[in-house]
Amino acid sequence: MRPPPRWVAWSDGGWLDGPTPMGRIRAGGIVPLSSSLSPRVALAAFLFLGSLASQNDVDRAPSAPGDGQARLLQALQLAAERDFVAVPGEREFSGRMIVRPLQPETLAAAGLGAVAGVVRATALRALEPFGAARHVDATDEFLITVPAGTENLVARHLMGTLAFQYAEPDWTLYPIGCPNDTFFAQQWHHQANRMQSCLAWDLHTGNPSVSVGICDTGVLTTHEDLQLHRLEGYNAVDQRWESQGGSISPVHPHGTQTTGCAAANGDNGLGVSGVGWNLSHRMLRVSNVSTGSASLSVLQHAARTAVENGDKVASVSYSGADASSNLTTATYIKSIGGLLVWAAGNDNRNLTFGNRDSDDLIVVGGTDENDLKASFSAYGTFVDLVAPGVNVATTGTSSNSNYVYASGTSFACPLTAGLCALIWSRNPALTPDQVEAVLKGSTDDLGAAGVDNTFGYGRINAYKAMQQAGGGGGAAPVADFTGAPTSGTVPLAVAFTDASSNAPTAWSWDFGDGSGSSAQNPSHTYSQAGTYTVSLTASNAFGQDTETKVGYITVNPGGSTEQQIAFDGFESANYSGGTGWLGAWTASGDVSIRTDGPHSGTRHARLRSSTGLLRRQVDLTGVTQARVVFWLRLRSFESGDTFLARVTSGSTTLASRIFVNGEDDNAYYRYEFDLSGASGVVTVEFDANMNSTSDYAYVDDVEVRGVR
Repeated sequence: MRPPPRWVAWSDGGWLDGPTPMGRIRAGGIVPLSSSLSPRVALAAFLFLGSLASQNDVDRAPSAPGDGQARLLQALQLAAERDFVAVPGEREFSGRMIVRPLQPETLAAAGLGAVAGVVRATALRALEPFGAARHVDATDEFLITVPAGTENLVARHLMGTLAFQYAEPDWTLYPIGCPNDTFFAQQWHHQANRMQSCLAWDLHTGNPSVSVGICDTGVLTTHEDLQLHRLEGYNAVDQRWESQGGSISPVHPHGTQTTGCAAANGDNGLGVSGVGWNLSHRMLRVSNVSTGSASLSVLQHAARTAVENGDKVASVSYSGADASSNLTTATYIKSIGGLLVWAAGNDNRNLTFGNRDSDDLIVVGGTDENDLKASFSAYGTFVDLVAPGVNVATTGTSSNSNYVYASGTSFACPLTAGLCALIWSRNPALTPDQVEAVLKGSTDDLGAAGVDNTFGYGRINAYKAMQQAGGGGGAAPVADFTGAPTSGTVPLAVAFTDASSNAPTAWSWDFGDGSGSSAQNPSHTYSQAGTYTVSLTASNAFGQDTETKVGYITVNPGGSTEQQIAFDGFESANYSGGTGWLGAWTASGDVSIRTDGPHSGTRHARLRSSTGLLRRQVDLTGVTQARVVFWLRLRSFESGDTFLARVTSGSTTLASRIFVNGEDDNAYYRYEFDLSGASGVVTVEFDANMNSTSDYAYVDDVEVRGVR
């Protein structure tokens, strides 16, 4: 017996959650937590139309998705499965959410532009139960209020409509980093063995026409070291400028400390020097409470307001960098000519949320006096670079002449934001992308050679940045790479490593066998014997360069012993893992990679309902005695439920088997298809044709073997 469906509904001013009978609640208020997918309708757009349009519209739907549509559907499904976890004192639920409908350009890129209006209408209808929603015109986001503790339920429901790009909590966030002791002493981070700030200031100290917006807890406007070039402040909570009564006085010391890092007045015989000590600075106060806590949406509003009103850089020294709405805000800010810089966080967490080179947000980790990662600093693929963040000397709030040592990525962030503004001041003609390229290209490399996931591009260096910015721009990359191994027998898997200098931000590889990659450090498997010439084109905002290595890879013929041609056990947790395949799995419909009882390892693929489909190709050119081996586990089949496994070459079926009710004992079994005589590219396919989402087929350890 299948479990009853779960519903979440608004009725008579209260939320109901559970197996609620439809008759007990008015129909207009009930919405299922996850959409039911119509059989064999594979395009994401028609998942909406299945319930919104006439049957004739649905009948005209294509029977199979294109790559763009499959990728979009997969991304939406993964987003719908994301759980948000509160961390007291760092990020806490607020009873509010930030949601963004799917954008017309996203649908158009997936070949679904014609249904953008339907998708928009679906999104707006889904928001109706939440009452009045505030719309952010700049980023096309809605701010909605939800019952406390229902954020995950609401997110799953909204993402289940397939009409939203994201639905995430409007977190209550906290300043990250607190002062240790008062001082009036030397600032180690500016010294010649670190940021080389004195040499930088010999070239440029900043122009007051360029300003940095500090989105923080207020500022002590009477501090002796913050008197020059202070611009009118803004209270982002009350949405009032200083001249309109908006208070920017410090509710917490944090904002005065971060302001001093970026722009404390230099060469005045007092206190400390900010990175850009002759720049203008603006406080955009984001909190009205003594803890300094602020909502994510207010922080984003403050950052947008800063750049909309002339600041070139917005600095946010709060937790919560890894949010989809931050990326939207950063892209908007870059589109109007500015940059958004955000602290990585002090939880020593591996930030795998995104990739430093595929978004517009600059995320900054922290280092200590020995150029090591600060013990507390977050790290990972989402972190762009690092800056000093331990015992940073800066301005304090105890008095107008108070100075403190402060630690945290909170202080690495404004040091970086101040340097971005200083680069712009040195060369106002630079675009935001070019300023970012100068920033990354002028770092001191720490840790493993090149870009890594501990320090990103490296630790900021003000002198090198001024050198690169002052010559009319930064430098184009000088391309270089290595590969290992460079010789071996078929199939030969080679790991390529980018060794280019001057901070490339994009890569184009040609492996010499008709395939390539845009990854920075790709791996590639050569399936045929031969000698291959490999080239890499590395580029950034200032230009590109190509390195070609002739005859770099030598692949020798294999012997007569059977070998593994391709394999995937789904251990990568994505559809592009494994070895020996041509491209990734095409995954559409109700497919997911899970950890609930795989055949081996920690993961397997699950296909459900009548829409789960997995396809992947392998090249059998030069392979004899080929065979496909896979492990399959079936559960909860009923009369009429089937599951198809087959291998095809073009429109020809080489081998297949249909599994039916009676084979669903919830245990893994090994199956094998003989492909003797097959040649060229073949497709391995698994296709679910069951009636319910409680009917399951699990696939694991898919292997192609043969003699090459």
